[in-house]
Amino acid sequence: MSGQAVANNKVVLVVMDGVGLREQEQGNAVKMAHLPNLQKLWREGATTTLGASGKFVGMDDGEQGNSEVGHLALGTGQILPQDARRVDEWLGLLDKPSQLPDAPAWQEMLARCARPKVAPEPLMGGSAAVAASGATQKAGTLHISGIFGAGRVHSDTKHFYAILAQAAKDNIKRVRLHLLTDGKDVPPQSSLEYLDELAEVFADYNQKGFDYAVADGGGREVIICDRYYSNVGWVEKGYNLWVRGGDFPVFPTARAAIEHFQKINPEQQDQFMPAFLVGETPAEVGNSRIKDGDAIIYFDFRADRAIEIAEVFDSPKGWYDRFDIADRPDVLFVGLMQYDPDRNIPSHFLMQKPKYSNVLAEILQKAGKKSFAISESWKFGHMTFYWDGLKSAPYFGETVVDVPATETPFTARPWMKSAETTDTLIQNLSNDFDFLRINYPNGDMVGHSGELEPTIIAMEAVDLAIGRLMAACKQADATLVVTADHGKAEELNYPDGTPMTAHTLSRVPFTIWNYQPAGRAISQPTDKTTSQPAPKLTTSPDAGLANVAATVADLLAVTPDPSWQPSLLAK
Repeated sequence: MSGQAVANNKVVLVVMDGVGLREQEQGNAVKMAHLPNLQKLWREGATTTLGASGKFVGMDDGEQGNSEVGHLALGTGQILPQDARRVDEWLGLLDKPSQLPDAPAWQEMLARCARPKVAPEPLMGGSAAVAASGATQKAGTLHISGIFGAGRVHSDTKHFYAILAQAAKDNIKRVRLHLLTDGKDVPPQSSLEYLDELAEVFADYNQKGFDYAVADGGGREVIICDRYYSNVGWVEKGYNLWVRGGDFPVFPTARAAIEHFQKINPEQQDQFMPAFLVGETPAEVGNSRIKDGDAIIYFDFRADRAIEIAEVFDSPKGWYDRFDIADRPDVLFVGLMQYDPDRNIPSHFLMQKPKYSNVLAEILQKAGKKSFAISESWKFGHMTFYWDGLKSAPYFGETVVDVPATETPFTARPWMKSAETTDTLIQNLSNDFDFLRINYPNGDMVGHSGELEPTIIAMEAVDLAIGRLMAACKQADATLVVTADHGKAEELNYPDGTPMTAHTLSRVPFTIWNYQPAGRAISQPTDKTTSQPAPKLTTSPDAGLANVAATVADLLAVTPDPSWQPSLLAK
């Protein structure tokens, strides 16, 4: 083709969030939905499956995939050790000593909350700074919160217990847990099981002279755990609960609260648990609020549902303006991780998140390629922050669009903003972008309800959107790549028929459709009525999400970075 102009290849990549593959039809919205466009795509395109959990995304075998690790693998092209295991090691839960006592932020917390020990030396395993402290002021309360479950998607209760154990060793006499019930990454009504274990642990410490108790609680989809500013009202409600007490129902124990709500609604899921206060008397309730001189440790390792509450308590005075926090107490907020290093959120943290380089967006930028990323708010951070290797600001030449999410419950509007998101991508397909990526959250966000009917509708909405993208890519001579980040919509029930709200271990689909070979001459005609011949893909059970970055680079005639997993295109 010497002397001929070469076509500027465009690649459109679709992430169908939470869409895995599974043979069994029971509880399988992917199998039961009417998906004519996806069936055509899978039939005509080059199709394979990818691992999206466990070792394929840097997690332990048998651990479910999730959107964070999925998009991180897709965007970096690398299988990276994930935070859950890094925290296990850092807290001494594996075969190394805990690094928690030596963390500067832990020492700052002790200066507020630990009472000086009577003995001149620290107790075994305690921090030396506590024994050396001559502080005489009244010790503050250590408040701890985070999503309370063992799903290892956002957090793990064993990390909470490791922090609590170190607090006891360092003579922190008063701890209050602000309970965030899970029911999304773990079974939907499992909170009472977690509370049984918690009650035993607290009772053991309290018999030794400590004062450890639950202060209040509520579901993760009700208070605190908003992400990407889609429902800041959740954060405001949580702030009111934690700091002011407010007009919330009061129960003698967290168990009594949850049993009360489950009696009213036997199908009450933990993730939607109404907010409540805990205490035998008004004075007890009031004394468990967050006050001047206290400290907060937030034990989520994943960033997206922790950043907003970190901003509330850690932002400079007068800076925060999303709701009124003029009465914010003088507290030390400590994150398990620094959730956003680019913005220094929070400024006090126990562990540093790793920095990643040579990610797909960076390599495309160096090659002079322009990128476009879009999702509605629920997954906007995944298509930007996580995709770009935990980088907040877009790379040069990268345009990002956040489609505001509706606050309507997902099951009432399972199509979500799929049409509007598709509209915007198609409008930008004619612009000078080389690589356009889009996330459809429907399969994941609706699938987390565990309800089959709305999840089927969600899948059909995604199918309709992909049909529109197929037509647009055909018209624009663009290669269409369709995959997913983890499984969910294909498995909505446990074998006994009860709802399953957690992610799955399923492999996910990967298809290249309307393949436009890199280096095609502009003079070479294309037939817009039929798809181009499908390329050959490598077939390997070891193929996973991290192989996608090199594949996209190959489709764009860009040299993949040597650190990446190999391309799926057969050489």
